[in-house]
Amino acid sequence: MKDHTALWGQVSKRLTLLTLLAATLFVPARRLDGQEVTAGITGQVTDPSGAAVPGANVTATDTLRGTPWPTQTNAEGFYNLPRLPVGTYDLKVEAQGFQTYV
Repeated sequence: MKDHTALWGQVSKRLTLLTLLAATLFVPARRLDGQEVTAGITGQVTDPSGAAVPGANVTATDTLRGTPWPTQTNAEGFYNLPRLPVGTYDLKVEAQGFQTYV
């Protein structure tokens, strides 16, 4: 019986080693596919009374590259600029009847 026990122990160790090796080979590839370096800017545009300003033009401009990222506010005054390259941005809000905000 000792021979079978010893043999099973060796097989078990090899299977464990192969499993760990396979996991090591496949885990980094999955993690690299999912990495992304982006950020987002969200907010709400309101007037001095606190009422939402729908349809306002909101533009985030990357200060290093000068790239503009435009969007508009929805009916509740919210805007969303998802998946922006990480960086520093100037934000400009324009709406008819209101002073431009930078």
